Amino acid sequence: MRKHYREIDILKGLAIAMVIFGHSIIVFPINLNLIRPYGFFHRLMSSAHMPLFFLVSGFCFGFSNWKDHLVKKAKRILIPYVVFELLILVANLFAGEYINHSTDLRGSVIAVLTGENYWFLYTLMIIFLVFPLIRRLFENRVIGLISIAAICALGMLSFIPRTANLANAAKYLFYFSIGYYLKLRFRQNEEKYIAFAKKVSKIPVWLACFACWTALVYALYSLLLRLPWKLYPSVEIAMALLGILTVSVFTVLIRRLRISRLFEEAGKYSLQLYLFNGFLLTLTRILLINVLHITSPIVIIAVIFSVSFFLSLAVIKYVVKPVKLFRVLCGMV
Repeated sequence: MRKHYREIDILKGLAIAMVIFGHSIIVFPINLNLIRPYGFFHRLMSSAHMPLFFLVSGFCFGFSNWKDHLVKKAKRILIPYVVFELLILVANLFAGEYINHSTDLRGSVIAVLTGENYWFLYTLMIIFLVFPLIRRLFENRVIGLISIAAICALGMLSFIPRTANLANAAKYLFYFSIGYYLKLRFRQNEEKYIAFAKKVSKIPVWLACFACWTALVYALYSLLLRLPWKLYPSVEIAMALLGILTVSVFTVLIRRLRISRLFEEAGKYSLQLYLFNGFLLTLTRILLINVLHITSPIVIIAVIFSVSFFLSLAVIKYVVKPVKLFRVLCGMV
C-alpha cells in the first residue's frame, strides 16, 4: 500500500495557491502585469508553480501494469480534461467577448485536440504515457542522474515542436523525473531523508532560498538582465529549482501550524481547484470590472483569489464531492 505523506498535500496546496494567485494578476481586460510590483509577483509565482506540480506528480507516480495505469489516468485526467475543455468551447461560442484569447468553433475544437487551454493536464497525460517506458532508468542512482541530465538537455532543444504541447512535455519531463528519482531514494532510507529535511528546514535557510529566488527573478525580469538567448533555459531551470526548494522548506516549516491544514485540504483537491480556476476567475472579473467598474489592482487580485481559492474549495467539498456524477466529471477518483 502506498504510504501517504501530509507534507505532499501541503506542498500541492501551496502550489495551487501560487497558480491561483498568479492567475489573479489578470492580463485582460486590464493588464496588471504592466504595473509594478504585480508583474514581478506574477513572474515569481509562474517561475516555479508548474515545475513544482510536475515534480510532485513524479514523486507520487506509481505503475503496476498498463491496463490499470491507462484506466486510472483516463478517469483522473482525460475525462475532466475533455469535460472542461468542452465547457470552454461553449463559453467561447456564447460569451467570447468576455474571454481572453477567445476563438471561433474551429479554433475551439483545435484547442481541445491540442491542449491549448488546460495545457497542464494535456502535458501531464503525455508524460504519463511516456514515463513508464523509461522509469527503470531511475532505479540505479548513477544512471538515474545521467538520465535526468539527458532529459534536461532534451527539454532545451529548440527543434521540438510546440504543437500539441510536445515542447512542454519535453521541458517538464525533467521535473517529473527529478520527483520520481527523489521518491526512489527517499524510499531507500526514509528516516535519513526525513531527519535531513527537518535539519535543513530552518528559517534562515528558507530566507536564504527565498532571497536567491526573488533576486534571480528580479534581475531577469525587472532589471531586464540581458542574456544570450541560449542561456535563458538554464536560468529558467535555476529559478524553478530555487522556487521549488523555497516552497519545500516552507512546507516543512509550517507543517505543525494551523494554516498548514488549509493548504493540506487544498492539496487534496488541487486538480479540481485548477479546473475551476479559469471559470471562476472569468466570472469574478466580469463582475468586478464590467459590472462594478472596479479598477483597483489590490481589490481585483484579492477578490479573484478569494473566490477562486476559498469559494472554489467550499464548492468542491460540499457540492462536487457528495455527488458521484460530479466526482467523475471532475476526476475525483
